[in-house]
This record gives sequence, C-alpha cells and structure tokens, in this order.
Amino acid sequence: MGSYLSSPVKDKESHDGSGIGGIKYGLSAMQGWRTNMEDAHIACGNVGKQNPLGIFGVFDGHGGREVAQFVSKHFQTEFEGIVSNQQGKVEPSLPIAFHRMDAMLREQKYAAELISLSSSPKSSQPDSPTSTKKGKLTQKEAMELMVKMMALQRMEKNALASSQAVQQGTEGSNKLNGCSEEATCAGCTANVVVLTAKEIFVANAGDSRSVLCRKGQAVPLSEDHKPNNPKERSRITSAGGWVSEAANGHFRVNGNLNLSRSIGDLKYKSDSKLPPSKQVITAEPDVRRIPRTEEDEFIITACDGVWDCMSNQQLVDFVRARLKSNQVISKICEDIFEKCISVDPKQTQGIGGDNMTCIM
Repeated sequence: MGSYLSSPVKDKESHDGSGIGGIKYGLSAMQGWRTNMEDAHIACGNVGKQNPLGIFGVFDGHGGREVAQFVSKHFQTEFEGIVSNQQGKVEPSLPIAFHRMDAMLREQKYAAELISLSSSPKSSQPDSPTSTKKGKLTQKEAMELMVKMMALQRMEKNALASSQAVQQGTEGSNKLNGCSEEATCAGCTANVVVLTAKEIFVANAGDSRSVLCRKGQAVPLSEDHKPNNPKERSRITSAGGWVSEAANGHFRVNGNLNLSRSIGDLKYKSDSKLPPSKQVITAEPDVRRIPRTEEDEFIITACDGVWDCMSNQQLVDFVRARLKSNQVISKICEDIFEKCISVDPKQTQGIGGDNMTCIM
C-alpha cells in the first residue's frame, strides 16, 4: 500500500484545557493510515504573567517526524523569550520565532536531539512484517535513519569548517553554515494562534490552516502556501528553484515539496546571498492580527489531513452543531477524524489517509 498501513491506527491523543479570559480548548491527534505519526502540536491556554497569552499550534511534518517534534518542543519557550525582548509585542515576535526554529536546526548542539527524535517513531503499528517488536525499526526506517545521521554528521563538519554568515533582515538571527544538500530533508508546516484579551494573532507557514467561526460564518485566518500561488512561484523562481505540475494536478517545488513555506527543509535554504524570507522555501510566516468581537464563537486550527476532507464552512457547521449540544471539545475533534478518515485511501486518491491533528 505504499506509504499507507494495511489498516488505519485510530487511537487518538486527546486533551482539554482552559486559559486566559475563561477560554476553553480541546485537541486531538490521530495517526490514521500513515505508517508514522509526523504531526505535532502545542497548546497552552495561559502563558506569561504581566501580559498573559494563549498559544496554540499545529506542525505537520514531512520527510520525517523530527522537525515537527523539535518545533513543538522548543517553539513556546523561544517565543516567550522573543516576546519579552520585543516589549510584549506579539506581531513582530512571530516571524522571529519561526526563523529561530530554522537557526536552531542548523546548530550543532541540537544534532543529537534531532537524531533522537528521528529514531523514536511515534507509531502504533509496524508498517511491514520486518518489524518484530514494538519500538523496533523496520529496515526501511533504519536506512532512512542512517542517511539522516550521515547527513547530520556532514552538517556538523561543515559547521566547524565554515564561517557562519548572519543574515540581516530577520533580526540578524539566521545563520547559514554551508549545509550539504542532504543536511536535512525533513520539515514541517507551522500554523500558530496566539490569543490575547483583545486580539487574535495567526502566523502561518505552509498548508495547515486556522479558521474563525464568527456568528456562524467561517472566516479564514490563514492562507495555504502552495507553489502555484503567483507570489510563491515568483519567490521560488527568483531564488533559482522551479515549480512543476504533477499528473494528479498538484504543484511541487523542484519536483518534490507540494508546499512553498515550512520550517526545516534546509536544503532549500542554502543560498547565502539571499535573506531567509527570499529562499526557495522559507519559514517566513504570514501574520494576521484580528480584533476579538462578541460574535466570535471558536477557532479551528488543523493540518491538511482535515482540510483536504472538509471545507472551512463545512467544518464550522459540523463543530457548531456539536457545541450547541455541549459535547466535550476534544470529543468533537475525534468525531471530525472519524468523519474524515477514508475507508480505503487508494480509492480516494489519498484523501482521508493522512495524519490528522485538530485544536479548537
């Protein structure tokens, strides 16, 4: 079945909580048909003391789980420090935090951590008979890990051998250290929602998405970053990349990635003459700032495994009907997955066959 299991893993990791101003949130994550769980997330309803925030994020990994897991582990702490340095200003802090993740991925001191994250699969079911015990790597996974370890070793040597050029234009925080082409093939989307008492901030890089329900209507809070978007295509080609169209109608960067912005994917960010925001693939997020109103009901943040199956308004209607009957929020997320998951992803051309993560 290619990249799919013979049957889906429908176990769900779910959680409910509360935060600033009495907000309530719930989330769930499910591996589904994929051989590994490459999604990660953060959810904290109350961050900081003087100006408390709620921070929520979905990170949809590709090429491996390590970057998504790394970002979910480090983003909140780094963001808090950056906000403090920015005198509590959220909007300018978000792009700095996104690029900080890339900078950390390049640093030698995190190489062992990335290897560890790569080698600890978050999967509930082996993908072939060659897996003998729970926690063992398959031959395919072992080969992929070996390639990544060799790439990281080359990255460390390059880092020691080359001068680290600090790129101006993103607070001077991004370093390029001569990474090899294979330095990291893994990356992740990042869709982060920050709530204050009066405003909603959404930062997005990739094709995970946030939608606000305002008086029953779906209001997009982010725009998917796809290679065929004129603005994205222009940056890609200006940086020396190209956009191709696959037989299934999807567009890809350099014949590979089907999204045009991400954290990680450092092999597409190696031109030392360009600032981070102008690379073939960039972590530069679009940031939206929206005043909160009395008509705002809820926000949904989810990966494309969900949005590929339901439109913005369809999902808002689905959630709204269940909130009216006082269902637990995380249970609504679980119900979304059950509605979206495919009976057979081969028959649905992959729709409903992806990892799924949803936060409300």
